Amino acid sequence: MGSSWCPAHDPLILAGFLICGECDEVSYPVDAEWIDVTQILVAFEQAHAPRCPHQRQPHLVLVDTMSADQSVPLVPQPRRCKGTVGSGPRRDQPCRNPAAAWSRYCAHHDPARKDVPR
Repeated sequence: MGSSWCPAHDPLILAGFLICGECDEVSYPVDAEWIDVTQILVAFEQAHAPRCPHQRQPHLVLVDTMSADQSVPLVPQPRRCKGTVGSGPRRDQPCRNPAAAWSRYCAHHDPARKDVPR
């Protein structure tokens, strides 16, 4: 017996869309997951007109489906790794990975990990 799809409970459908207050472009969700029975964590693509001051990378929004006020807070992006790229065209550039919860570095750049014999 397989699971069935239910549009009334699909977080991507329930996430809705965002309208930029500056350029009036519409941004749609690209990913959404239930956090609990009423809240959805949603990643929106960023659609903006050229030269809109609000152009930026995709961001996360916490949507409360039971809230009468649907002005939703932005969820802070994860801390970035403090390491640098060691080779390739991005050599000496900051690492783009999120830092691990227990460290200022990602798992690849964590100095404590380098001490572990393999």
